[in-house]
Amino acid sequence: MSKLEASVGSTVGATGALYAARRLCVVPPPEGTLLDDVYIPVHVARQGLRVAFEPAARAWYDVTDKKNEWRRKIRTLTGNYQMLELAPWLLAEANPVRAGFINHKLLRLLVPFFLLAAVFANLALVGDPVYVLFFTLQAFFYFAALAGLLLPRQLVPRICAPASAFVLLNAAAFLAPFEYLRHRKNLSRLWQPARADSVLRSTAREAGE
Repeated sequence: MSKLEASVGSTVGATGALYAARRLCVVPPPEGTLLDDVYIPVHVARQGLRVAFEPAARAWYDVTDKKNEWRRKIRTLTGNYQMLELAPWLLAEANPVRAGFINHKLLRLLVPFFLLAAVFANLALVGDPVYVLFFTLQAFFYFAALAGLLLPRQLVPRICAPASAFVLLNAAAFLAPFEYLRHRKNLSRLWQPARADSVLRSTAREAGE
């Protein structure tokens, strides 16, 4: 996504583990900002500069457990709501990355609600054989996702992994607006930064390949 965005202008955000900006162009994010790796790049773009994507850049980080990964997703998606509060100009026509911000950051927040609407619509139309098929496919997909979450990886088909990741992401997107309203006055509760030495590894590993 970021590579495509950069090909037509600027990326909306950056990879928090590894990015760089000219010091004079950096607008320091307010204390408690959840997505500094979005806040800083969009302010760079606002100044008329490009935020480029470098595919050769590499960073390695330790894989967290499922609980921490879930918290990370909640924090990231809640941060999109915070961005609208911190930088309302993102929706202004003059914003050079407005289309990317809406498509990349905001529309994804609506997906879980569309998914729920699809399930309830199928239930209402289940008398039609076509919608019975659609509902069966939906049920199979969510069952695969549930199996991937609850069962050991070696006991489930490979299809369960992407299904589980998709469901987890959208479950977090569903909860994000409620978490934002709940912790709006102290969003730092949603994020405990990891120690740098446990998150980022040296790119010297790539040089040795």
